[in-house]
Amino acid sequence: VRDLGRPASDPAWRAHFERRIAALGAGKAVQEALPMLMPGVGGAAFHGLIRTAHAVLAGHDRELAAGLAHWAALSLPLRAAANAAPLWLPEWLAALATLPQPEGARGGLIFQRMRAWADTPGFADIAPRLPEAPDTLRDIALLAARTYAVTGNFTVLHLLTASHAMHVLSPAWPGGQLPRGFIVAAASALLASGAAPALALDHPPSRPWPTLISAACAQDDAHVIKLTHAAWRLGRAWPDPAWRRAVERAIPL
Repeated sequence: VRDLGRPASDPAWRAHFERRIAALGAGKAVQEALPMLMPGVGGAAFHGLIRTAHAVLAGHDRELAAGLAHWAALSLPLRAAANAAPLWLPEWLAALATLPQPEGARGGLIFQRMRAWADTPGFADIAPRLPEAPDTLRDIALLAARTYAVTGNFTVLHLLTASHAMHVLSPAWPGGQLPRGFIVAAASALLASGAAPALALDHPPSRPWPTLISAACAQDDAHVIKLTHAAWRLGRAWPDPAWRRAVERAIPL
């Protein structure tokens, strides 16, 4: 655990997770790892989480060990206060909007901006206050889809694909509840994006899924392909026009 967040520890973590997967099987190894990894889930703009989820979908144990190791080595724990009265999404967003902009909020890498916001006064008291319930993941994912559809913001794209990854890993969530670490990381990512959160679409989508998927497959951009895959799968779980509209933003006519 002392090596969490140390990039040089990646090989050691990979060996550790390869042993745990061999001993327990993939599903139980992920379930064992999540309580340790979730507090730092935002590291590298959620890429450890996203890589882990894709390995689970692929059923690829060596890639799963690599994804978990990437997550551990680039862990980004963020400050969060003890539980307070929960806030619904609009109130939570309004409270986040009152936070003073920290030094380092502009420029730099996504995780650096996330860390800067997490250190700003008041963040730790507000960020964890969304309910730790499965429906909260749907709300965060749809917020990300709508905000990306309106803004095309690259950091918000990562929050959308991270939300899909959390949905993939939901059978392994500790206690069956949305981990608090993801809620806190989502708050810091939204602030780090600088985008105005959108609770509604700018306009409805105009292209069907087969057209969008075909267009995504023709792209030479891994982020567009990941976004399309995530939105398509989330749309099957939680039907809403926001998913197609988000993909349309990434693949203009």
